Amino acid sequence: MSILSLFSPFAWIRRLISLVLFLLLAFYVYCGYLTYAASELPTSAAVLKTSNTILIIGPASSSTQLSADTVSRLNQAVDIYDIRPAKHVILAGNGKNITFSKEYLISNKIPPSRISILSASSVPGTFSALAGTVGRNRLITVVADALQAAYIENLAADNRLSIQMSPAINSEAVSLAGVGQLAKEASAVAVGKVIGFTRVDWG
Repeated sequence: MSILSLFSPFAWIRRLISLVLFLLLAFYVYCGYLTYAASELPTSAAVLKTSNTILIIGPASSSTQLSADTVSRLNQAVDIYDIRPAKHVILAGNGKNITFSKEYLISNKIPPSRISILSASSVPGTFSALAGTVGRNRLITVVADALQAAYIENLAADNRLSIQMSPAINSEAVSLAGVGQLAKEASAVAVGKVIGFTRVDWG
């Protein structure tokens, strides 16, 4: 390699591109670490503070069958309510699935008068609506998958909401099968840090 080639414009452009790609990869890995670290939460309802509201983030679905993931979230909410009853239990999502989720909660002895449905097509829309209804000074217990904790905590902060995460049962362990979800959630955190979490919806 000649000395002149080291100082050619093309060489500097290649180096600049390589540096940018390295920095992007490092940033993504960092967001992956934040996502994993935030997912390390206890599932026991006993460690939670008493809150005014239990919010269950449910995936949008037109299915009449509750998925294993949804049932895990509902069971976690039932466990929380048994130990620390809340005035409001909110199911967030849309589709037929949400109605069956409500029936599941009622069958597990949560009074219908305490349950409400927040129809929302996106997670940012859910938290935006909560900011206007529940209020920003009341603690909200959010039930979702453990790997979604980092995104949700940042989204709640952007809406100035006070929350505590309670991961769904069996969602806290990151296995080989969960690498895809970890990558997805890390991407949401990375993009959210750049353009704002209220503009990013992971599902």
